[in-house]
Amino acid sequence: MEVEIDYKTLEKLVPSDLVEKIKEQVDYITEDPYLSDIQKFEIQDWENYIMIGISTISLIYVYQYNKRYKEYDIKRLSIADYWFIKDMLEGGK
Repeated sequence: MEVEIDYKTLEKLVPSDLVEKIKEQVDYITEDPYLSDIQKFEIQDWENYIMIGISTISLIYVYQYNKRYKEYDIKRLSIADYWFIKDMLEGGK
């Protein structure tokens, strides 16, 4: 199932260079035969941050835009990273 990326909303919320980085990453994901289609896309607009998430079956990309400092950070996590963090936050094994 293909997920639609809402670029119009992104363009209203974050700088254009971040939108371009997201577009490049989406193109990379959809063209790579070893990555599956994008499964989830989410935008959360918080008081000080805008969080953007894109996930495939094996990778999670998190884009964090700091509204106050007008800076952003990009994180790439594997599914193994996700499960490790989840276990750690739940008290470990």
